[in-house]
Amino acid sequence: MDPPIIYTEPHHTALLPQLARLIPLCTTHHNTSLGFLPPFSHDKLLRFWKSQVADPERTIILQLRNPSSDAENPEQLEGPAGEAKSNENSEKEVIGCIVVVRKHKETGMFRGYMEKLMVKPEYMGKGVGRRLVERAEEEIWKGNGKMVVGLKVWNLISIG
Repeated sequence: MDPPIIYTEPHHTALLPQLARLIPLCTTHHNTSLGFLPPFSHDKLLRFWKSQVADPERTIILQLRNPSSDAENPEQLEGPAGEAKSNENSEKEVIGCIVVVRKHKETGMFRGYMEKLMVKPEYMGKGVGRRLVERAEEEIWKGNGKMVVGLKVWNLISIG
């Protein structure tokens, strides 16, 4: 499995519908809200993710799986900073994500937090959540090694 990547516009825009479908899937499987409760509106979830990716204080980290991947596939090679080189996102499957939120408050102890940790149920227990959290920590430390970070833990099962 490739390392988690950072969502970038417009390169990963085609993956937004999969992110919109991930919230209801994880909510119903994990019995948690993730900020949304049934009945789910795909349009509302899509608008939510569009606002998330447009927010400069947020970094969306994705774990992707390419069903047709093999070691010889050049689309699976990574570019600088773990960014995928391929423009072919239609084959890629979003199997997990986490959102890093940076809040710059000079007087506050916390400078950011992680939220929306989601892993598709069939990939739970395979280290996907752990890899997403580790990648989120790397991203935070790159920006400011003194940052104190919290993880909103409504979804403990995804970390496993």
